[in-house]
Amino acid sequence: MTETLTLANAQLIKELKELILTDIRALYAPQNPPLTNFDIIASGRVGYLQGKRYNYICAQAIVYTKPNSLASWKLLATGSERETVDAAFGALWTEVQSKMLVVTGKYCVIGDVLSGWDEDVRGGGECEERG
Repeated sequence: MTETLTLANAQLIKELKELILTDIRALYAPQNPPLTNFDIIASGRVGYLQGKRYNYICAQAIVYTKPNSLASWKLLATGSERETVDAAFGALWTEVQSKMLVVTGKYCVIGDVLSGWDEDVRGGGECEERG
């Protein structure tokens, strides 16, 4: 991953990260212990096609498996590969937004209490109670 980041790109990535983390916490915090840490990471690889170099970057949302510990983590969501870091973060946000829409758009109305995203329930989580 050899992309040169401009200040504008770095600011965009920072803002996208905060948007993603807000949604990730809403989706996954209910299934995790209090004080659990969530984070966004990026990984990259280089590929070549007809002698031209391409960067493939992927942003992923993770949760550290024990509160107040960074010793191990679990993958929660991944965006599709993109050629730039900011585009990769945008792709992850799109993926997370699609989960949010499934949960809030299909199952809930204003005033409902939500228990977050449940991978075992096809299509997302479900509302616990009517407010």
